[in-house]
Amino acid sequence: MTTYGKGDVGYELGSSTTAAVAGYPDITVPAGYAGELPVGLSFFAGRWSDASVLSLAAAFEKAEPPDMHRSSCRHKQTDARPV
Repeated sequence: MTTYGKGDVGYELGSSTTAAVAGYPDITVPAGYAGELPVGLSFFAGRWSDASVLSLAAAFEKAEPPDMHRSSCRHKQTDARPV
């Protein structure tokens, strides 16, 4: 579980560590939000499949563009006016 105050609670090993040690390609792309916290989606594949993993990640981002403007500061009201 990830929280603002404590970060990743119970974190022992990242999901990409195993892929890195084994020499497998791994890429993580933005996939949305869980409340105000960003969520990523990881793509893994077998050794020497780098191009396939990059293609999958690019296709996912093209099909599901993340809402990169969402942040906790979006709730703050300002007096700033667009130019």
